[in-house]
Amino acid sequence: MILKSLRMRNIRSYIDERIDFPEGSTLLSGDIGSGKSTILMAIDFSLFGLKKGELQGSELLRHGKNEGFVELSVESGGKEIKIRRTLKRGRSILQDAGSISMDGSEHSMSPVELRAKIMEILGYPQPGIFRYTVYTPQEEMKAILFNTDARLDVIRSVFGIDKYSRIKANSKTLLSEIRSERREQDAFASDITEKAALLEEQKVELSESEAGLRSAREMAARIDAKHDEIKNRLESIRSEYQESAKALAELRRSETELKGMKSRHSRILSDMAGMKAGIEETAAALEARGHEDHSLLKKMAADAETRMEYLVARRSALEREMHNHASILERKFCAVCGQAVSNPEDFRRRIEEMDGEIAGIRKETETCRSELGDIRKKIIETVRAESLRKSYENDVKRMKELEEEKVFIEAAMPELDSKVAALASGTDEMADIEARMKSAEKEMRMVQGEKIDAEKSVSRLEQMIAGALRTISGLEAEIAKKEAARLKSMRLSEIDAWIDSHFVPLADTIEKNVLASIQMEFDGFFQNWFSLLMGDQLGVRIDDRFTPLIEQNGYETDYASLSGGEKTSVALAYRLALNKTINVLSAGIKTKDIIILDEPTDGFSTEQLDRIRDVISQLGLRQIIIVSHEPKIDTFVDNVIRIYKENHVSKVAY
Repeated sequence: MILKSLRMRNIRSYIDERIDFPEGSTLLSGDIGSGKSTILMAIDFSLFGLKKGELQGSELLRHGKNEGFVELSVESGGKEIKIRRTLKRGRSILQDAGSISMDGSEHSMSPVELRAKIMEILGYPQPGIFRYTVYTPQEEMKAILFNTDARLDVIRSVFGIDKYSRIKANSKTLLSEIRSERREQDAFASDITEKAALLEEQKVELSESEAGLRSAREMAARIDAKHDEIKNRLESIRSEYQESAKALAELRRSETELKGMKSRHSRILSDMAGMKAGIEETAAALEARGHEDHSLLKKMAADAETRMEYLVARRSALEREMHNHASILERKFCAVCGQAVSNPEDFRRRIEEMDGEIAGIRKETETCRSELGDIRKKIIETVRAESLRKSYENDVKRMKELEEEKVFIEAAMPELDSKVAALASGTDEMADIEARMKSAEKEMRMVQGEKIDAEKSVSRLEQMIAGALRTISGLEAEIAKKEAARLKSMRLSEIDAWIDSHFVPLADTIEKNVLASIQMEFDGFFQNWFSLLMGDQLGVRIDDRFTPLIEQNGYETDYASLSGGEKTSVALAYRLALNKTINVLSAGIKTKDIIILDEPTDGFSTEQLDRIRDVISQLGLRQIIIVSHEPKIDTFVDNVIRIYKENHVSKVAY
C-alpha cells in the first residue's frame, strides 16, 4: 500500500486542504507547530478511526466547527481505494458514518465496520501493527524503550506471540475448572460402593418377591377355578329356582283365575234371573202401547204449527183493518186521503163482517191448539216407547251375552281345575331348590372372599416387584452415572496431568523459541541500522527481553545516559528494525512498501544527518514519508511538501 492523497476539512489547524503524496521519499517540512503532525494524525484517523486513550475527537475537530472530515486515497493491490471518515460535535465529538470507495462503487459503513474493512484490505490481524510498521510517533518509541513490560507487550502483540500467554492463562483457567470438575465428579461417585451393595440387596428382595408372586398366582388360579365351578352350579340352581318360581306364579295366577270364574259364574246366574222378569214386563208394556208413526206425528205437529201461525197472522190483520174502519167512521173522513165518508152503513157492515171472521178465527185457533197439544203428547209417548223398546232390545242382547259367558265359564272351569291341580303337584320341590341355592350362595360368598384376598396378595406382590424394579433401575442408572463420573474424573486427571506437565511447558517452550527466533532476526536488523547511523562509536545488541544494550569502549552504557542524538539513533534503529522484522515475518500484510518517520533526526549531528541519506537508500521502499523541521533533509529526498501557517490556518506548498 502507498498513500495517494489526503484531504482534511476542519481538522485542527486545517480548514480545507488537500495533500498529494508522490512515490519515492517525501519530506513534510515546516516549522514546529505548522501542522505536520496533524497530517500523520489524520492519516491514522482515516484508517482506524478514533481510539480511546490514543486518539480523541477533541484532538482532531477544529475549534468552533461542528463538522469535519478526512478523506484518504491509497493504492493497494493495484486498486485505488478512497476512505472517508467524519466527525460531528454534539455533547461530545463523535465519529459519524464513514464510507469506502472501491472498484468504482461507494459503500457507507459504521466506524467499526469501516475499521474491520480496512484491516481486511491491509491484511492486519490487529490494528496495532500499523503503529510499529508504518507510523510510530518518535516520542512513543522512546517511551517503549524505557518500559520493559510495555516493550514486551508490544513485541508479543505485534508478532502474535501474546497468544501463547493467552494459551497459558487459558490453560491455568482450564486446569482450575478441570480440578473443580474432578472434585465434583469424585464427590458424586464417592458412594458408588454403597449403592452397588444396595443394588444387590434389592435384587435379592426382588427374587424373593417374584417367588412369592408365582405361589400367589397359583393359589389365585385354584381359587378362580373353584369360583367358576361354584358360579356355574349356582347359575344352574338359580335357573331351576326361576323355573319353579314361574310355575308357582302360574299356579297362583290360575287359582286366582279359577276363583274369579266361579265368582263370575255366580254373578251371571243372579243377573240372568233378575233380567228375565224385567224383560217379560217390558215386552208386555210394549205390546199394550201399540205403535204410532213418530215421523207422521212430527209432520202433523208441523202442519198444525203452520196453521196456527197463519190464523194468528190473519187475526192480527183483520183487527188492524177493523180498527181503521172504526176510526174513519168515527171521524167521518179518511185521515190519509182526507176524503169524507159517503156511506157509513157500508163501513158498519164491513166492521161486523170482520168481527164475525175474527170470532171464527179465535174458535179455530183454540181447536188447532188443542189438536197440537194432543199430537205433542203422542210424540212424547212414541219417544218413551222407543226408549223402552231399545232398553228391551239391550236387555235381550245382554241376556244372550251372559248366557254365552255362562256356557264358556262352565266349559273352562273343569280344564282350569285340572291345570291348578297339575301346577300344585309341580311346586312341591321348590323348597329343596331354594335350600340348595342358599347353600351355593354361601359357598360363593366364601370363595369370593378368598378370591379377593388372593387378588390383593398378587397385587401387593406385583406392586412390591414394580417398586423393586424401579429402585433397581434407578440404582443402576445412578451407579452408571457414578461410574461415568469416576471414569470422567480419571480422564480429567489424565488431561490435568497432560496440560500441566506437557502442554503448558510446550507452549512456554514454543513462546521462548519464537521469541528467540524473532529476537535473533530483530537483533541483526537493529545492529545493522544502528551501525549505519552511528558507525563504530557505540556497539548495540538486543537481549532476550528485547531491551537494547549499548556498549561503549567495552562497557555497557545505560540508555538514559546517552546524548540526545544517540538516544534518537537507538530509537530510530529500533523503529526500523521493528519495521523490517514485521515485514519479513508477517507475509500477509499489505503495508511493506511504505514507512512514515516522525522527527527521526532529533538531536542528530551534521554527520548523523548525512547518514539519513544512506538509511533512505537502504530502505528501498516505494514510499517514504519523513516529518522533520531539519532543513538539510531537503537534499536527501525526492520530494518536499512544505507546511506553513497563515493567519493560524495551515497551508500546503509543493
